[in-house]
Amino acid sequence: VPSDRSGGGGPTRGGSVVDSGLIRARPRQGPWELLLPIIGLEVQARWRQLGHWLGWRRTVEVLEEDMSIPDSQLCHKATDLVRALSPEVLVQHGLRSYVFGGALARLDGLIYDRELFFLACIMHDLGLTESCHGPRAFEVEGADRAYAFLVEQQIPREGARTVHQAIALHARIGMAVKHNREGALLQAGAGMDVLGLRAEDLTRAGRQRVADRFPRLGFKSAISRLIGEQARTRPQCNIAGHVQFGFLQRIQRAPFVE
Repeated sequence: VPSDRSGGGGPTRGGSVVDSGLIRARPRQGPWELLLPIIGLEVQARWRQLGHWLGWRRTVEVLEEDMSIPDSQLCHKATDLVRALSPEVLVQHGLRSYVFGGALARLDGLIYDRELFFLACIMHDLGLTESCHGPRAFEVEGADRAYAFLVEQQIPREGARTVHQAIALHARIGMAVKHNREGALLQAGAGMDVLGLRAEDLTRAGRQRVADRFPRLGFKSAISRLIGEQARTRPQCNIAGHVQFGFLQRIQRAPFVE
């Protein structure tokens, strides 16, 4: 649910985040640390598909309320920032991640902060843009940029940290859920849009409605190129391990036209 926030955030110095309470870059997970969660996702997907086939698992429709962006000055400013720094294909991906995550939250009966969730979704791939190009993993670079923006907007430090955690952990399977609900939903929404994870939990018509409202613009090709570049230039980062285990091929198999 939306909440009213005011107050200062954590300090920044020259655009660099210095809040010691933030998640910092972590070493690349080992092969089994990466492989076991991937296998777990596959097992969960098969279990959900069986549940739908047997009729004891519910499918949810995408509603207009799911596609409604929070009407706050902060959300509009964040969207303007992303549009200024990112190609439109990443802007639309952030919006679809928000819609998919919100629909899944409604299916699962989860309560969350709608504004913080939107901020995490719309800014979660800033690290893939030239403006946030740096030596660390793209999700950490992007999380720091998002945090600095929120500090400038003077939202409470706790809220800014929630968004930072969500973005910094969104590429690590199973980690986001251990920190905050908004991060878990970001991972779910982005996971559906990129890989089709939990796509069977939404109606086919609902998924198409999202694509009609927020067009994909050749998303599979664009995100594959960006992720492949990250893996090539930062082999020590976690996403390189995912690419090694077929991440780019899974993108192409996602149940979307492009």
